Amino acid sequence: MARENDSTVTEFVLEGLTDRPELQLPLFLFFLGIYGVTAMGNLGMLLLITFNSKLQAPKYFFLGNMTFLDLFYSSVITPKLMENFVWEQNVISYPGYMTQLFFFCFFATAECYMLTAMAYDRYVAICSPLLYNVTMSPKVCSVLVTGVYIMASIGAVPYTISMIMLFFCEDNVIHHYFCDILPLLKLSCSITYINELLVVLVGGFNVLATIMAIIISYAFILCNILQIPSAEGKSKAFSTCGSHLTAVGVSYGSIIFMYFKPSSSSNMAQEKVAFVFYTTVIPMPLIYSLRNMEVRNVLSKAIGMRYVTTCSRLLYNVMLVTGIYIMTTFGAMAYTISMIRLFFSSDNVIYLYFCDVPPLLKLSCSSTYINALLLILPATSSNMAQENVASVLYTTVIPVLNPLIYCLRNKDVKEVLSRVMETVQRKMTAGNHSTVTEFILAGLTETPELQLPLFLFFLGVCVVTVLGNLSMITLIRLSSHLHTPLYYFLSSLSFIDLCYSTVITPKMLVSFVTEKNIISYPECMTQLYFFAFCIISECHILAVMAYDHYVAICKPLLYNVTVSYQVCSWLVVEVYMMGLIGATAHTGCMLRVVFCKDKIVNHYFCDLFPLLELSCSSTYINGVLLCFSIFNFLATTLTILGSYVSIIASVLRIRSTEGRSKAFSTCSSHILAVTFFYGSAAFVYLQPLNVSTMDQGKVSSVFYTIIVPMLNPLIYSLRNKDVKVALNNIIEKRLSCINEDF
Repeated sequence: MARENDSTVTEFVLEGLTDRPELQLPLFLFFLGIYGVTAMGNLGMLLLITFNSKLQAPKYFFLGNMTFLDLFYSSVITPKLMENFVWEQNVISYPGYMTQLFFFCFFATAECYMLTAMAYDRYVAICSPLLYNVTMSPKVCSVLVTGVYIMASIGAVPYTISMIMLFFCEDNVIHHYFCDILPLLKLSCSITYINELLVVLVGGFNVLATIMAIIISYAFILCNILQIPSAEGKSKAFSTCGSHLTAVGVSYGSIIFMYFKPSSSSNMAQEKVAFVFYTTVIPMPLIYSLRNMEVRNVLSKAIGMRYVTTCSRLLYNVMLVTGIYIMTTFGAMAYTISMIRLFFSSDNVIYLYFCDVPPLLKLSCSSTYINALLLILPATSSNMAQENVASVLYTTVIPVLNPLIYCLRNKDVKEVLSRVMETVQRKMTAGNHSTVTEFILAGLTETPELQLPLFLFFLGVCVVTVLGNLSMITLIRLSSHLHTPLYYFLSSLSFIDLCYSTVITPKMLVSFVTEKNIISYPECMTQLYFFAFCIISECHILAVMAYDHYVAICKPLLYNVTVSYQVCSWLVVEVYMMGLIGATAHTGCMLRVVFCKDKIVNHYFCDLFPLLELSCSSTYINGVLLCFSIFNFLATTLTILGSYVSIIASVLRIRSTEGRSKAFSTCSSHILAVTFFYGSAAFVYLQPLNVSTMDQGKVSSVFYTIIVPMLNPLIYSLRNKDVKVALNNIIEKRLSCINEDF
């Protein structure tokens, strides 16, 4: 990652929480204790909710996910924080920094949306108690939690990608103890406008949207509580929300203090303390355990069991295993950290075949009293030959023998193994449960007299599309006059249109010359995948081109810096990544759908809606995914609209009519391409179901899958002076070469 980035910095140094030596050990022990409480508390809460039948309610389902987020949130930040107290320099590599940044943004965003989902759950429980089990069904809860993780992914990806696009020069000391956005932006030696815009727009949207949802939920809750006549009922309703209100106040209070205060009043010491509170202290699950009567009752019963037979055996076993792993982790950390603090001289030969504690202690030139205190075996009984043999036994031989001992000598294990093998064989022979192995595409029309004219028409369109887009790509590659960001994006658009038309048109032509246009199940899923990839990529490449026009018109002096070659490359990579993510999600969900007897797809290609109509299984997840896919349409539409609002405002400030005309002519080709594509796509996918017909959908689909890829190279060649000049120059060169040969 660092090699591909042109930055001279390949690693960063985290400054840490404090430089004072006398505070290093106390702070290390303090945060180690906090991390232990956080890990054990969240794991305990998660196990308690998972295995106790009294806590199988939507409220505790969300709480279980909240503890899961807090557990990993703390694990992303705290271990690296503790390294600051044992290393002289806490170095983190460039990929390591970006990885920690991604997961920090992911878990911070997910926590905001999870608190919002929990607020909605409290609203339904208090305002509509009779409909609670229906409204907050397991399916709805699963969709809400899935939405939380999707929004977290959408929030974390732009931050990380925009950060990867930055350049870093010589200064690599980050004045913080973990990888946050703002400290890194201060080190950048390139323009951070996009990053700051993302922090304001994406971060502001995530915080404000979730805060507004929580406030609205509690406004309804408050109005409902005030209508309760009894004081006891009011007190009970308020106590139901007490834990959640405390968590919301603590989380959002620290967020607002960190990110939404004026830059003039910022103080790094205050910010570090606030971040410690937000990233390390808040994940401790004390609020929901100490303030929740049900959790306390369940926990006291689980702890107060006198005999194993009277409590849940599964819960008991899981708690035992969890305790084993936690104690193992703390033991390993104690040994490793005590070893890190040692000094080693020039002798670096370890008389063993792996890194064990006693051989390393023999090489140390500093005091090993604490390390020896942690060890059990006396040093006087050591013999290197005996130790090597014993080490081979317990590091290599025993791990091999254990599974053999427990499977060859255990009747239960052998029976389970034979059952598993039989099940695997049955599943391999059964394959997909769908009875449909192929589909029949109904085509565009069934009228016989239209088959030949439509075949010739679409054959001509296909030829023009292929030749036009190939010519545009070749022209941009060959002409140095067109080696600019605008035409770099245009060549990507032509490539997408070429693939787009190639995926759809040939199979459509087959329907005009055969009685049944049969497509196999794998071929249908492949066509669906590439169709989704191309349509999503085209949305995002048009948005990128709008941003390019915005920079060219609104910031012409900074154009070459803002839209540099590296920025262009990353933007195009983002376009294809969004296409891959969307296509993979849609195709993966379609593969789990079961198809029965009906196999006639009422369309000329494998689109989502016609395939879902043939399903004889639940398509609920597919429908939810389609709702989330509106993000691609709305995000790119808003980007284009925002860019053109800024462009219009900038153009209107130009005094000369000629300047305005030139600025508008620069954008005219892109505006036409956007109008054709988004207009037809919106007509197909965003119209109400009660007014949609399949024939209208087919005609609109023809427009944006076949006609638009043909029109794009024509629009950008016939209406573009630079393209026409480059084409004339190449033709003249070829003619002059031919004349010289003769």
